[in-house]
Amino acid sequence: MNKHLLSLTLIVLLGLLGGYLLNQQGADQGLPERGPLLPELAEQGNAIQSIRVQNAQQGDIQAKLQDGQWVLASTFPADAEKLAELVQALVDAQKLQQKTANAEYFHRLGLQDIEVTDSVASLLTIDAANQRWQVLVGNVPASGHGRYVRMAGDEQSWLIDKDLDIPVTELDWMRQPILDVSKDEVTALSRTDEPGWSMVRNEQSTEFELAAMPTGRGLKYAAVLSGVVSNLVNLHFEQVQAWDASLWQSYTPVADFSLQTNSKGQINIQLAQAEGRHFVHFNQESEESEPAYWQRWIFQISDFSAGQLNKVLEDFLAEPPAPQDKLPVSNLDEGQ
Repeated sequence: MNKHLLSLTLIVLLGLLGGYLLNQQGADQGLPERGPLLPELAEQGNAIQSIRVQNAQQGDIQAKLQDGQWVLASTFPADAEKLAELVQALVDAQKLQQKTANAEYFHRLGLQDIEVTDSVASLLTIDAANQRWQVLVGNVPASGHGRYVRMAGDEQSWLIDKDLDIPVTELDWMRQPILDVSKDEVTALSRTDEPGWSMVRNEQSTEFELAAMPTGRGLKYAAVLSGVVSNLVNLHFEQVQAWDASLWQSYTPVADFSLQTNSKGQINIQLAQAEGRHFVHFNQESEESEPAYWQRWIFQISDFSAGQLNKVLEDFLAEPPAPQDKLPVSNLDEGQ
Protein backbone atom coordinates (compact mmCIF):
# COMPACT_ATOMS: atom_id res chain seq x y z
CA MET A 1 0.00 0.00 0.00
CA ASN A 2 2.88 2.33 0.81
CA LYS A 3 4.34 1.49 -2.58
CA HIS A 4 1.12 2.55 -4.33
CA LEU A 5 1.00 5.77 -2.29
CA LEU A 6 4.60 6.52 -3.25
CA SER A 7 3.82 5.96 -6.94
CA LEU A 8 0.78 8.27 -6.78
CA THR A 9 2.84 10.99 -5.09
CA LEU A 10 5.50 10.65 -7.77
CA ILE A 11 2.91 11.03 -10.55
CA VAL A 12 1.51 14.19 -8.96
CA LEU A 13 4.97 15.69 -8.60
CA LEU A 14 5.85 14.88 -12.19
CA GLY A 15 2.59 16.48 -13.32
CA LEU A 16 3.32 19.66 -11.39
CA LEU A 17 6.85 19.75 -12.78
CA GLY A 18 5.55 19.27 -16.32
CA GLY A 19 3.06 22.10 -15.92
CA TYR A 20 5.72 24.40 -14.55
CA LEU A 21 8.08 23.61 -17.45
CA LEU A 22 5.26 24.16 -19.95
CA ASN A 23 4.47 27.55 -18.46
CA GLN A 24 8.10 28.49 -18.52
CA GLN A 25 8.36 27.43 -22.14
CA GLY A 26 5.31 29.54 -22.99
CA ALA A 27 6.81 32.55 -21.24
CA ASP A 28 10.14 32.05 -23.02
CA GLN A 29 8.32 31.92 -26.38
CA GLY A 30 6.54 35.21 -25.58
CA LEU A 31 2.98 33.87 -25.61
CA PRO A 32 0.32 36.51 -24.83
CA GLU A 33 -0.57 36.79 -21.18
CA ARG A 34 -3.79 37.82 -19.54
CA GLY A 35 -3.85 41.06 -17.58
CA PRO A 36 -4.73 44.74 -18.09
CA LEU A 37 -5.56 45.68 -21.67
CA LEU A 38 -3.79 49.07 -21.48
CA PRO A 39 -1.59 49.05 -18.37
CA GLU A 40 0.06 52.40 -19.17
CA LEU A 41 -3.20 54.28 -19.66
CA ALA A 42 -3.89 54.72 -15.95
CA GLU A 43 -0.64 56.66 -15.52
CA GLN A 44 -1.36 58.90 -18.52
CA GLY A 45 -5.06 59.53 -17.89
CA ASN A 46 -4.57 63.16 -16.89
CA ALA A 47 -2.47 63.81 -19.99
CA ILE A 48 -5.08 62.68 -22.55
CA GLN A 49 -5.66 65.35 -25.20
CA SER A 50 -7.77 63.62 -27.84
CA ILE A 51 -10.20 60.69 -28.18
CA ARG A 52 -11.22 59.58 -31.66
CA VAL A 53 -13.51 56.88 -33.09
CA GLN A 54 -13.41 55.85 -36.77
CA ASN A 55 -15.09 53.11 -38.77
CA ALA A 56 -15.33 51.72 -42.31
CA GLN A 57 -18.52 53.69 -43.00
CA GLN A 58 -16.56 56.98 -42.96
CA GLY A 59 -17.63 57.65 -39.40
CA ASP A 60 -15.15 59.93 -37.67
CA ILE A 61 -15.93 61.33 -34.22
CA GLN A 62 -13.27 63.22 -32.34
CA ALA A 63 -13.19 65.06 -29.03
CA LYS A 64 -10.26 67.32 -28.18
CA LEU A 65 -9.25 69.07 -25.00
CA GLN A 66 -9.08 72.83 -25.68
CA ASP A 67 -8.49 75.39 -22.95
CA GLY A 68 -9.56 72.87 -20.35
CA GLN A 69 -12.84 72.01 -22.14
CA TRP A 70 -13.68 68.97 -24.25
CA VAL A 71 -15.10 69.97 -27.64
CA LEU A 72 -16.11 68.07 -30.76
CA ALA A 73 -15.13 68.75 -34.36
CA SER A 74 -18.37 70.72 -34.79
CA THR A 75 -17.14 72.94 -31.89
CA PHE A 76 -20.11 71.73 -29.81
CA PRO A 77 -19.14 70.89 -26.21
CA ALA A 78 -18.52 67.20 -25.56
CA ASP A 79 -19.98 65.28 -22.65
CA ALA A 80 -16.89 65.05 -20.43
CA GLU A 81 -18.56 62.47 -18.20
CA LYS A 82 -19.11 60.06 -21.09
CA LEU A 83 -15.49 60.48 -22.19
CA ALA A 84 -14.28 59.83 -18.66
CA GLU A 85 -16.42 56.70 -18.40
CA LEU A 86 -14.94 55.33 -21.63
CA VAL A 87 -11.37 55.99 -20.51
CA GLN A 88 -12.07 54.44 -17.11
CA ALA A 89 -13.52 51.33 -18.75
CA LEU A 90 -10.31 50.98 -20.77
CA VAL A 91 -8.17 51.46 -17.66
CA ASP A 92 -10.14 48.78 -15.81
CA ALA A 93 -10.41 46.36 -18.76
CA GLN A 94 -8.80 42.96 -18.21
CA LYS A 95 -7.96 40.43 -20.93
CA LEU A 96 -10.08 37.42 -20.07
CA GLN A 97 -9.49 35.05 -22.94
CA GLN A 98 -7.04 34.85 -25.83
CA LYS A 99 -8.90 34.57 -29.15
CA THR A 100 -7.78 34.08 -32.74
CA ALA A 101 -4.63 35.56 -34.25
CA ASN A 102 -5.69 34.48 -37.76
CA ALA A 103 -6.83 37.44 -39.87
CA GLU A 104 -9.15 35.14 -41.83
CA TYR A 105 -11.36 34.82 -38.73
CA PHE A 106 -11.37 38.45 -37.60
CA HIS A 107 -14.75 39.03 -39.26
CA ARG A 108 -16.33 36.54 -36.84
CA LEU A 109 -15.35 38.80 -33.94
CA GLY A 110 -16.05 42.06 -35.75
CA LEU A 111 -12.33 42.92 -35.69
CA GLN A 112 -11.37 43.47 -39.31
CA ASP A 113 -9.31 46.58 -40.00
CA ILE A 114 -11.51 49.57 -40.82
CA GLU A 115 -9.85 49.76 -44.25
CA VAL A 116 -11.86 46.62 -45.10
CA THR A 117 -15.09 47.76 -46.75
CA ASP A 118 -17.50 45.61 -44.74
CA SER A 119 -15.68 45.92 -41.41
CA VAL A 120 -17.94 46.55 -38.42
CA ALA A 121 -15.08 47.39 -36.07
CA SER A 122 -14.47 50.79 -34.51
CA LEU A 123 -10.94 52.10 -34.29
CA LEU A 124 -10.51 53.90 -30.98
CA THR A 125 -7.50 56.23 -30.82
CA ILE A 126 -6.42 57.93 -27.60
CA ASP A 127 -3.64 60.51 -27.70
CA ALA A 128 -1.82 61.70 -24.61
CA ALA A 129 1.08 64.12 -24.43
CA ASN A 130 3.74 61.55 -25.35
CA GLN A 131 1.84 58.36 -26.14
CA ARG A 132 -0.87 56.95 -28.41
CA TRP A 133 -3.12 53.92 -27.99
CA GLN A 134 -5.15 52.42 -30.83
CA VAL A 135 -7.65 49.66 -30.14
CA LEU A 136 -10.01 47.94 -32.58
CA VAL A 137 -13.32 47.35 -30.81
CA GLY A 138 -15.46 44.53 -32.18
CA ASN A 139 -18.56 42.56 -31.32
CA VAL A 140 -20.15 41.86 -27.97
CA PRO A 141 -19.88 38.08 -27.32
CA ALA A 142 -22.97 35.87 -27.31
CA SER A 143 -22.89 35.86 -23.50
CA GLY A 144 -23.59 39.61 -23.55
CA HIS A 145 -20.61 40.37 -21.31
CA GLY A 146 -17.39 42.08 -22.39
CA ARG A 147 -16.07 42.93 -25.86
CA TYR A 148 -13.75 41.49 -28.49
CA VAL A 149 -10.75 43.75 -29.08
CA ARG A 150 -7.28 43.77 -30.58
CA MET A 151 -4.58 46.37 -30.65
CA ALA A 152 -4.18 48.06 -34.04
CA GLY A 153 -1.31 46.45 -35.93
CA ASP A 154 -1.39 43.35 -33.69
CA GLU A 155 -2.79 40.03 -34.93
CA GLN A 156 -3.74 38.77 -31.47
CA SER A 157 -7.37 39.30 -30.47
CA TRP A 158 -8.83 39.17 -26.98
CA LEU A 159 -12.05 38.98 -25.06
CA ILE A 160 -12.03 41.66 -22.35
CA ASP A 161 -14.30 41.88 -19.32
CA LYS A 162 -15.63 45.38 -20.00
CA ASP A 163 -18.15 46.56 -22.55
CA LEU A 164 -17.08 49.80 -24.20
CA ASP A 165 -19.69 52.46 -24.97
CA ILE A 166 -18.63 53.45 -28.48
CA PRO A 167 -20.51 56.37 -30.10
CA VAL A 168 -22.29 55.88 -33.41
CA THR A 169 -22.64 59.57 -34.29
CA GLU A 170 -21.25 62.81 -32.87
CA LEU A 171 -24.60 63.36 -31.18
CA ASP A 172 -23.78 60.50 -28.78
CA TRP A 173 -20.90 62.54 -27.34
CA MET A 174 -22.62 65.94 -27.27
CA ARG A 175 -23.28 67.58 -23.91
CA GLN A 176 -26.80 67.13 -22.58
CA PRO A 177 -29.00 68.78 -21.34
CA ILE A 178 -28.85 71.98 -23.40
CA LEU A 179 -28.54 74.54 -20.60
CA ASP A 180 -25.70 74.63 -18.10
CA VAL A 181 -28.09 76.05 -15.49
CA SER A 182 -29.44 74.18 -12.48
CA LYS A 183 -32.98 74.45 -11.17
CA ASP A 184 -31.68 76.02 -7.95
CA GLU A 185 -30.31 78.98 -9.93
CA VAL A 186 -33.71 79.88 -11.41
CA THR A 187 -35.58 82.76 -9.75
CA ALA A 188 -38.45 83.26 -12.23
CA LEU A 189 -39.96 81.90 -15.43
CA SER A 190 -42.47 83.71 -17.64
CA ARG A 191 -44.29 83.04 -20.87
CA THR A 192 -44.00 86.35 -22.68
CA ASP A 193 -46.30 85.75 -25.65
CA GLU A 194 -50.10 85.49 -25.41
CA PRO A 195 -51.59 83.92 -23.37
CA GLY A 196 -48.88 84.74 -20.90
CA TRP A 197 -48.13 83.76 -17.32
CA SER A 198 -45.35 84.25 -14.80
CA MET A 199 -44.02 82.28 -11.86
CA VAL A 200 -41.52 83.43 -9.23
CA ARG A 201 -39.60 81.66 -6.50
CA ASN A 202 -40.80 82.38 -2.97
CA GLU A 203 -37.71 83.38 -0.97
CA GLN A 204 -39.03 81.85 2.24
CA SER A 205 -40.40 78.51 0.98
CA THR A 206 -38.11 78.36 -2.13
CA GLU A 207 -41.13 77.02 -4.04
CA PHE A 208 -42.46 78.62 -7.22
CA GLU A 209 -45.70 80.59 -7.14
CA LEU A 210 -47.84 82.15 -9.84
CA ALA A 211 -47.39 85.89 -9.91
CA ALA A 212 -51.14 86.30 -10.43
CA MET A 213 -53.32 83.48 -9.14
CA PRO A 214 -56.91 83.72 -10.46
CA THR A 215 -59.46 84.35 -7.71
CA GLY A 216 -60.95 81.19 -6.27
CA ARG A 217 -58.50 78.88 -8.02
CA GLY A 218 -55.59 76.74 -6.82
CA LEU A 219 -52.73 74.77 -8.33
CA LYS A 220 -53.44 71.39 -9.91
CA TYR A 221 -50.84 69.87 -7.57
CA ALA A 222 -48.06 71.28 -5.38
CA ALA A 223 -45.11 70.66 -7.73
CA VAL A 224 -46.76 71.59 -11.02
CA LEU A 225 -44.81 74.87 -11.39
CA SER A 226 -41.54 73.37 -10.23
CA GLY A 227 -42.00 70.64 -12.83
CA VAL A 228 -42.15 73.16 -15.68
CA VAL A 229 -38.86 74.73 -14.53
CA SER A 230 -37.26 71.29 -14.26
CA ASN A 231 -38.41 70.38 -17.77
CA LEU A 232 -36.78 73.51 -19.16
CA VAL A 233 -33.39 73.32 -17.43
CA ASN A 234 -33.17 69.56 -18.15
CA LEU A 235 -34.26 69.87 -21.78
CA HIS A 236 -32.50 67.41 -24.12
CA PHE A 237 -32.23 67.72 -27.89
CA GLU A 238 -32.48 65.19 -30.72
CA GLN A 239 -30.57 67.10 -33.41
CA VAL A 240 -28.59 70.33 -33.54
CA GLN A 241 -27.47 72.78 -36.22
CA ALA A 242 -25.56 76.04 -36.24
CA TRP A 243 -27.58 79.22 -35.68
CA ASP A 244 -29.04 80.62 -38.90
CA ALA A 245 -31.24 83.70 -38.47
CA SER A 246 -32.87 83.43 -41.89
CA LEU A 247 -33.68 79.77 -41.33
CA TRP A 248 -35.19 80.56 -37.94
CA GLN A 249 -37.37 83.26 -39.50
CA SER A 250 -38.87 80.61 -41.76
CA TYR A 251 -40.14 78.64 -38.76
CA THR A 252 -43.60 79.16 -37.26
CA PRO A 253 -43.45 80.69 -33.75
CA VAL A 254 -45.12 78.63 -31.00
CA ALA A 255 -44.17 80.26 -27.68
CA ASP A 256 -41.70 82.69 -26.08
CA PHE A 257 -40.29 82.47 -22.56
CA SER A 258 -38.03 84.44 -20.25
CA LEU A 259 -35.91 82.63 -17.66
CA GLN A 260 -34.35 84.61 -14.80
CA THR A 261 -31.26 83.03 -13.22
CA ASN A 262 -28.64 83.94 -10.65
CA SER A 263 -25.67 82.84 -12.76
CA LYS A 264 -26.66 83.69 -16.35
CA GLY A 265 -29.00 86.62 -15.88
CA GLN A 266 -31.98 86.61 -18.23
CA ILE A 267 -32.28 83.92 -20.88
CA ASN A 268 -34.85 84.33 -23.63
CA ILE A 269 -36.25 81.13 -25.16
CA GLN A 270 -38.12 80.76 -28.43
CA LEU A 271 -40.10 77.65 -29.34
CA ALA A 272 -40.98 77.15 -33.01
CA GLN A 273 -42.05 74.45 -35.45
CA ALA A 274 -41.49 73.51 -39.07
CA GLU A 275 -42.58 70.50 -41.10
CA GLY A 276 -44.04 68.80 -38.04
CA ARG A 277 -40.85 69.16 -35.97
CA HIS A 278 -40.16 71.41 -32.99
CA PHE A 279 -37.14 73.63 -32.47
CA VAL A 280 -35.87 75.83 -29.68
CA HIS A 281 -33.34 78.67 -29.51
CA PHE A 282 -31.81 80.32 -26.44
CA ASN A 283 -30.49 83.86 -26.21
CA GLN A 284 -28.72 85.32 -23.19
CA GLU A 285 -29.21 88.98 -22.36
CA SER A 286 -25.74 89.60 -21.00
CA GLU A 287 -22.84 91.98 -21.53
CA GLU A 288 -20.33 89.11 -21.43
CA SER A 289 -17.98 89.17 -24.43
CA GLU A 290 -18.12 85.39 -24.82
CA PRO A 291 -21.70 84.20 -25.41
CA ALA A 292 -22.87 80.95 -23.89
CA TYR A 293 -22.34 78.01 -26.24
CA TRP A 294 -26.07 77.26 -26.49
CA GLN A 295 -26.73 80.64 -28.17
CA ARG A 296 -24.90 79.51 -31.30
CA TRP A 297 -27.22 76.62 -32.12
CA ILE A 298 -30.75 75.66 -33.12
CA PHE A 299 -31.93 72.59 -31.23
CA GLN A 300 -34.51 70.13 -32.46
CA ILE A 301 -36.50 68.66 -29.57
CA SER A 302 -39.08 65.91 -29.33
CA ASP A 303 -42.79 66.59 -29.64
CA PHE A 304 -43.19 65.42 -26.05
CA SER A 305 -40.60 67.93 -24.78
CA ALA A 306 -42.26 70.71 -26.76
CA GLY A 307 -45.60 69.82 -25.18
CA GLN A 308 -44.03 69.98 -21.71
CA LEU A 309 -42.97 73.58 -22.41
CA ASN A 310 -45.96 74.85 -24.36
CA LYS A 311 -48.20 75.44 -21.34
CA VAL A 312 -51.00 77.93 -20.79
CA LEU A 313 -52.14 79.17 -17.39
CA GLU A 314 -55.07 76.76 -17.22
CA ASP A 315 -52.63 73.81 -17.41
CA PHE A 316 -51.38 74.72 -13.92
CA LEU A 317 -54.76 75.14 -12.24
CA ALA A 318 -57.08 72.70 -10.54
CA GLU A 319 -60.69 72.53 -11.66
CA PRO A 320 -62.79 75.27 -10.04
CA PRO A 321 -65.07 74.08 -7.22
CA ALA A 322 -68.52 73.04 -8.35
CA PRO A 323 -71.29 75.49 -7.34
CA GLN A 324 -73.32 74.32 -4.35
CA ASP A 325 -77.08 73.86 -4.78
CA LYS A 326 -79.10 76.27 -2.62
CA LEU A 327 -82.22 75.18 -0.77
CA PRO A 328 -85.43 76.86 -2.06
CA VAL A 329 -86.90 79.59 0.10
CA SER A 330 -90.30 78.59 1.60
CA ASN A 331 -93.31 80.68 0.49
CA LEU A 332 -95.42 79.55 3.40
CA ASP A 333 -96.61 82.24 5.79
CA GLU A 334 -95.26 82.10 9.30
CA GLY A 335 -97.40 79.92 11.49
CA GLN A 336 -98.84 77.79 8.67
